[in-house]
Amino acid sequence: MRSITFLQPSRLTFGAGCLTEATAYLAALPSRRIHIVHSSSLTAVVERIRHDLLTADCTVTTHRAPAGEPTITVFNAALDHASAVAPSCIVGIGGGSALDLAKLLAAFVRNDQRVEDTFGIGLLSSRNCHLVCIPSTSGTGSEVSPNAILLDEAAQLKKGVISPHLVPDAAFIDPTLTPEPRTLLYDQHRALCSAALELMLVKNADYASSADPFRNFRMFGGLGVLVRASDKLARLRTFEERETFSVTDESLRDTILDLINYAVIYYAMKKEK
Repeated sequence: MRSITFLQPSRLTFGAGCLTEATAYLAALPSRRIHIVHSSSLTAVVERIRHDLLTADCTVTTHRAPAGEPTITVFNAALDHASAVAPSCIVGIGGGSALDLAKLLAAFVRNDQRVEDTFGIGLLSSRNCHLVCIPSTSGTGSEVSPNAILLDEAAQLKKGVISPHLVPDAAFIDPTLTPEPRTLLYDQHRALCSAALELMLVKNADYASSADPFRNFRMFGGLGVLVRASDKLARLRTFEERETFSVTDESLRDTILDLINYAVIYYAMKKEK
């Protein structure tokens, strides 16, 4: 019979409101240069944590993890940022992707290995930075696991680092950080629509004019807008089948933003008549 080994954080705290215990834990560390990696939806929460830690004479820096699966390129940029601030502790707070990014940063911020050389099982040599994980979603288990995933853009494959060095030193699971599904949906809707408007302002300035915001579509009218939208739908259909894109400089989020804007443009052109 094969043996089974459980690798767990030295401290695991669960309970509504235990985020305050996480702050107290961080403030009591012997070295308190804290670098927080977080999901964008938790910016306000992180700002409160940052304020409390600064009040406790900690040094605090933050890094917002991008939406979606972190890529090797994203990781290397985040590592440059983390190395520049030389943290003694890295805190991951958010969904599984933010936690995976934080775990890898803690492992490589004082490590001469390249992350590409550690994909697989047991290839990571060490971790020399304290690591704390605080999940805001349920299901991934990244806050207690020895795994972290990155997307290899060149190979278009998800690759994992699996090592006991990736198990956090402490995990704080506060259910109040996990939004209700409907709240999460509304937050995502609000964020996407806001980003779509920002994109609209930039692209419309390039493709049209202040006097005629539909100038680039006048030749083909509404049909031209629908053709553009159909291209995006075809791309999403391919993504649904493959769960990846061949062209990596346009993300799933980028495609969704374009679809939102084409729908708005089509509606506005019809209302103009």
